[in-house]
Amino acid sequence: APAPAEQPPATTWPAAEHDVKQASTSTQETRDDFLRQLEFYLCDANLPYDDFLTGKLEDGAIDCGVVANSPRIKHYAPLLTPAQRACLLWAVAETSDSVVRTAREGWVKRRYPLPADEPAVDRLAFVELAPTEEAQKILSDVSKFAEALAARADAATFAPVVGARPRRDLRKTRDLTGGVLVELESTEKRDAFLTAAAEGDVVPGCTAARAEAGKAFFDAFDETCKAFKAEGDRRREKAKEKKEKKLEKKRKAEEAAAAGEGETPEGADGDKKEEDGAPKKKQKKHGGKGGGKKFKGKGGKGGRGRGGGRGRGRGRGEKKGGGDAGG
Repeated sequence: APAPAEQPPATTWPAAEHDVKQASTSTQETRDDFLRQLEFYLCDANLPYDDFLTGKLEDGAIDCGVVANSPRIKHYAPLLTPAQRACLLWAVAETSDSVVRTAREGWVKRRYPLPADEPAVDRLAFVELAPTEEAQKILSDVSKFAEALAARADAATFAPVVGARPRRDLRKTRDLTGGVLVELESTEKRDAFLTAAAEGDVVPGCTAARAEAGKAFFDAFDETCKAFKAEGDRRREKAKEKKEKKLEKKRKAEEAAAAGEGETPEGADGDKKEEDGAPKKKQKKHGGKGGGKKFKGKGGKGGRGRGGGRGRGRGRGEKKGGGDAGG
């Protein structure tokens, strides 16, 4: 989902009491949607490639009023005002594990730096646990995951664990993906941890489906995101071209219709003029063979007109200019 493309109205902080109260009445489903969308806008997969949002950052933080103007956020709460949507975003940020509220009311930022700015990147290890119920359970509580690592028999080779950052699927569900970035004290301990992770369970009941240095993970992730963005840009450009062609076709049709309405049908305003401007005499239609109406009646033979000329008949029932109408 793209970030807002237009300048949102300014949000005044501190928020008005009635806006805070109205935002607090939102359903849990709306709150969940707001949280996932907020986290997505600021995540590794979106923020580095979003020129609009990065242009709105101040010291790495962004006003919830900017995010509140997002089409997706509007869609999730169409009855809330911009100020009320901003209040709800500010409220749900408190429950996030990847976004934090700043000391400046209404402003939020990432919990961790962007990959390109991450000072601990060389001390990070990425491990993707095999998808099991146990993996989901232990990653939902980072402290328990860190305790399980510290309880390993070979923990002395890489301990202590400085921190762990579970990854989420923020495009649709906010579910844990099974991937986790583990921060160690040094590159040597990072390598020791990767070696340990490759041997048996990472933590009880959870084996590693993938394990690599954090920088290698971020580099591969960046390539995937760039390819995804390029495909999205290509599709948007194609849709734009299709729309422009449709509008051009419509415009030409309207011009053709307008031109047709402006033309005077032949004979509508009297004699049709010749190219030199002189009026052209109307030509009477004369029946040649089969060219006129037939009239029944007793009478003599009607003369036959040739080449559309005038036929003459002398009997009763004769009709001047009747062609084969004689009888």
